[in-house]
Amino acid sequence: MRTDLTHVFRLPRDGVLTARIAARFPLSEAAAAMEPAESSGRTSLGKIILIP
Repeated sequence: MRTDLTHVFRLPRDGVLTARIAARFPLSEAAAAMEPAESSGRTSLGKIILIP
């Protein structure tokens, strides 16, 4: 399992795997960040990032 996880964690580092970021919100606006994440039409394509 360690070998598998090592391989998986190298993928982003090597640029093979990337995450699509739909929006960034300050942590103080966490409630507002939930709106696009929970929208019924799933209009956001990507991850919602909360910034401390």
